[in-house]
Amino acid sequence: MSNSFTEKNENGITHINSDVDIDNKFADEKNKMQNIKLHEKSVDLDTTDGSLNKEPTSGDSNLVYETTLYEEDDEDFVDFRKPTPEEEKTLRRTTGNIKWYLYFLLLVEFAERASYYGVSDRINNFVELPLPDGSKSGKVYTAGEDPGALNMSLSRANSTLNALSFFAYCFPLVTSYFCDMYFKRMTMLKAGVFIGILAHILFIIAAVPSVIAQPNASYGVLFAGIFVLSWCCACIKPCLLPTILEQYPHQENVVTKTKKGEKVILDREQTLNKITNWFYFSINLGSITDIGIGYSARNCGYWVAFLIPLCIFMILPFILWPLESKIYDPKPAGTSVMNDIFKLLKVAFEGNFIKRIKNKTFWEYPKPSYMQEAQPDRVGWRKNKPGWYPERVVNDTKVTLSACVFFLYYVMFNINDMGLGALLNNLSASMTTNGVPNDVINNFNPLAIIFFVPFLDLAFYPLCRKVGINWTPKWKIFTGFMTAALAMMVGAILQSWVYKHSPCGDYASSCDQHAPITLWYTAILYALTGLSECFAMTSAYAIAFLRAPNSMKTFVMALFLFTTALSSIMGIIISPAMVDPLLVRVFIGITVVGAAFAFGFLFQYWNLDETMAEEMAQQKMLDLAQKQQEEADLLIEQNDAINSTSYELNEETDGLNALASRNTHRGNIKDLENLSPIVSAEVAAKM
Repeated sequence: MSNSFTEKNENGITHINSDVDIDNKFADEKNKMQNIKLHEKSVDLDTTDGSLNKEPTSGDSNLVYETTLYEEDDEDFVDFRKPTPEEEKTLRRTTGNIKWYLYFLLLVEFAERASYYGVSDRINNFVELPLPDGSKSGKVYTAGEDPGALNMSLSRANSTLNALSFFAYCFPLVTSYFCDMYFKRMTMLKAGVFIGILAHILFIIAAVPSVIAQPNASYGVLFAGIFVLSWCCACIKPCLLPTILEQYPHQENVVTKTKKGEKVILDREQTLNKITNWFYFSINLGSITDIGIGYSARNCGYWVAFLIPLCIFMILPFILWPLESKIYDPKPAGTSVMNDIFKLLKVAFEGNFIKRIKNKTFWEYPKPSYMQEAQPDRVGWRKNKPGWYPERVVNDTKVTLSACVFFLYYVMFNINDMGLGALLNNLSASMTTNGVPNDVINNFNPLAIIFFVPFLDLAFYPLCRKVGINWTPKWKIFTGFMTAALAMMVGAILQSWVYKHSPCGDYASSCDQHAPITLWYTAILYALTGLSECFAMTSAYAIAFLRAPNSMKTFVMALFLFTTALSSIMGIIISPAMVDPLLVRVFIGITVVGAAFAFGFLFQYWNLDETMAEEMAQQKMLDLAQKQQEEADLLIEQNDAINSTSYELNEETDGLNALASRNTHRGNIKDLENLSPIVSAEVAAKM
């Protein structure tokens, strides 16, 4: 006789074999529930080493994942481990390798800078100068003329250029918020590409001859394009470099062996500086396209000049989509650090905060643990509403703001580093060009960077390390600041020569004849600014990444970019003084202030290297504590999932046993011993 019973479900009557099907049903349900719970937690067990596989985070110090700059199976290095104190002192230091596909990712920066400089270097002439004789598009027909279009003032041109700079470096504060809250970084990069395409369509419309014929309409469309292009820059600039740097897997120095068997230390800071150098190389490689764009404006018209960056942007989608699968790009946190920062600052500035600053307890006060102890009745950052920010945000904000104070020195550096582009362009326009567009000569800046970045990275710095000289960030930045100040001193000398030799004397800017001084002298000025950036800017990018907590890297990068926006505001303030015969004084003034800022930086941050080492050590402790807390929370959630599964299985067992009991009482009591052991025991107990 077959030992079976039936149970009803929503589809009717289902036949279940009591010996086999009940046991299988219990096993299947248990496995299914456990798999569902574990899948929801995105955790599984690696069968090769017994370790938990989970999505990698930048806080995992020894983590090596597929999409890295540097992997454990790298052909040049093997066996990574933390160096001993003795090894830190004695072993040779070297840098990691850059994965080939990351060079393609640098093409995004190449395109964005080609677009930005291709437009910004055209704005001065497009807005300030009139159309050349016989031209409707800005094309030059007569030797010695410069391309132009709208015939507006130098002050209007400088204000327009500074507006582009301000928007482009202010909007990253907004895009970094959306990146933290809603979008992955690769998504932001793709959005930046499409916005850039739209911006250049607007620039082309502004440069069409029929639109140039109406200067106000052309300027309006041009300004709309500037606004849109600024959002393109804002989507790309704060996201690209952190994405590239995060591909490096090691959070500290590691010891490894080369293929020749030599033990070396992979220096994390030097590796990140190396990556940053090549990132900066791509910036200026994109800037060099400005040469071709400048000649296109001169020989073909402005609409052709604005078409070239559009064509470059059109290539990028075919690069980004294949690369996306190779790039480690974590999901957005869903919470913005900016929200938490505003909350804790609101608490920090409550009451007598000046006294807390003097007592050095300013950052202790807003900690939730301190507040709950000092004010037991308080339930949140708002006194009458519950809800606290994470306690770690207090320390992260303290470190972040400390780094941001350091960034303020770059406001003046940016002014010396071609920050007053219209001033330099005006100097070039007053000199003999010999057929060279005056808005092309500034490309000696990126040309110098393209030369000096490989020279410094491959020759100068390794040679210095070999003889025991370590160019720390402090000295790199000081050297960069002083070199930029020297460049503006050269500008003052050249401007005085122009005033001395111009047929119009101290009013050379509005003179119909050029001073008999070759334009090529300004190449010295631009080359010096390029060298200054190789020292100061690359170090700043690396420091911005190193000093920023893991959850704030995009935000800190946006804050660093914001210094350029502040420099633009200073440029707008200085604009009224940029008139003949005061231009030499303007050059001298920014030279003196720039040099003063250089020494002020060196004095204030004399112990920068030690400060960074302490911050990184504290950051590692916090990362370790957070990792341990996350693992503990994960175990608790797993236990809860298992307990929930057991509860659900017990409920189903009770239901099946009750059904078995009803069928047994209908006449199959003799077959009870043939039921599965679990059901048999339960039914027997109920009888």
